[in-house]
Amino acid sequence: MALARRYLRSFLISSLLALLISGCGSIMTVGPDYEGPPAIVIPSNWNTQTHDIGLESQDFVPWWNSLNDPVLNQLLDSAYLQSLGIKIATFRIQESLLNVGITRSLHYPSINAFGSVIREKTSQNLSGGLPFNIEDYHNVGGLFGWELDIFGKVSRQIEASTASAEAEHENFQSLLVILHSQIVSAYFRVRTLQRRLEIVNKNVAAQRETLKIVEGLFNADLTSELDINQATQNLSGTESTIPLIKRELQQTKNKLALLLAQTPNSLDLLLNEKRSLPIVNNDFIIGIPRETIRQRPDVRKAERQLAAQTALVGVAEAELYPSLSLQGVFGFSTLGGSLISGNSQFWEFGTNFSWNVFSASRNRRQLEKEKVRVEIARLSYENTVLKALEDVEAALINFDSETIRISKLTTSVNAAKNTVQIAKSQYRNGLTSFQTVLDAERVLFLEEDRLIQSFGARLQHAVNIYRALGGGWSEKRKETVIKR
Repeated sequence: MALARRYLRSFLISSLLALLISGCGSIMTVGPDYEGPPAIVIPSNWNTQTHDIGLESQDFVPWWNSLNDPVLNQLLDSAYLQSLGIKIATFRIQESLLNVGITRSLHYPSINAFGSVIREKTSQNLSGGLPFNIEDYHNVGGLFGWELDIFGKVSRQIEASTASAEAEHENFQSLLVILHSQIVSAYFRVRTLQRRLEIVNKNVAAQRETLKIVEGLFNADLTSELDINQATQNLSGTESTIPLIKRELQQTKNKLALLLAQTPNSLDLLLNEKRSLPIVNNDFIIGIPRETIRQRPDVRKAERQLAAQTALVGVAEAELYPSLSLQGVFGFSTLGGSLISGNSQFWEFGTNFSWNVFSASRNRRQLEKEKVRVEIARLSYENTVLKALEDVEAALINFDSETIRISKLTTSVNAAKNTVQIAKSQYRNGLTSFQTVLDAERVLFLEEDRLIQSFGARLQHAVNIYRALGGGWSEKRKETVIKR
């Protein structure tokens, strides 16, 4: 009994020491410590200097409120609750947080209870003719196990899982940016097509009026049938664009419905409400490049993935060292007697030591593989940063060039309108041929359509600017979605 007490006291001391190690961290945490993302030379200013540059981080959320479009706001608000992609991302965040909890549990001991009750009758044939016995077995107890994190394997696993969970949060924010961009882009496309349809109908009405004038002149024997055929051809050619625009318009509406996890045609009633084409301000406060990099969730996601992979190097390196665990079993077992008694007690306590001395360099190759993955993650981060800078520059250039194009097309449309008026006046007075009128009307239609398409393209470039800047999400909205 004295020997048992001595073993038990030794085990308790070992357990307390293990608890102290667990509370204070590892004795020696192997592997590299993450020191932040690699230094990348980032320009102090953008090459495109046509917009205001702010020195502080700007809040781009919700940037679409400046458009004062309640329909667009309604679509974006419903996206949080209806988008299947957002719901999937929400569950992935929850999964990553659960993984962190599972990994943290490795720092603590495991205790399992067991027990059994067995009633047994011995075979008289097997007992050599001896009288058979009916016996009762009772067994109850618990198993104890605790692997000590001496070299920081569990600590590094916790680092990796935590960084991975943070990367999932950034992925969620990145999906919000993409979702907002897709919804706004599709909505702008719908409004652009509706405006193009209005322009076509207006030109159709004007060309029909021209046809009536020509028919009147023909009936008065003041012009030939050629002019009627040319006017009819011009009118029919313009009308032929209507089904094409309507087809693309309905397809875009259905695409927008899909982004909101709704059935095709479900948004027709809402989108058929007549609204003017949104107007985007020419000036953007875009922030300095370094702030833009901080704003973009895809950059932060790449940085967190680098941190997670760095921690996995420590996990692989810890496999090269021995592991030490405490284990024990305590319980009561009896054959027909009293279960809870000193005579029924049994126990076993001790330590377990293991070390993979030979594995044909498998563990060392695993370590080298994790180091290679760190380099891949590092290069991926640098590529993401450079891509972010290029995205902003490209979006600004496209927006600025489209703004210039709109100015030129506006001048062209105004000139085309005057040309149509002059051509019609001269035709009535017999000063020019009908071909001049047809050409003027055709040019006016084409230039007005090009102008509307340019306005629509400029809206798309504005969406790309905000997406490149990392706008379109907020912590408050993100927390609301996650809690649901």
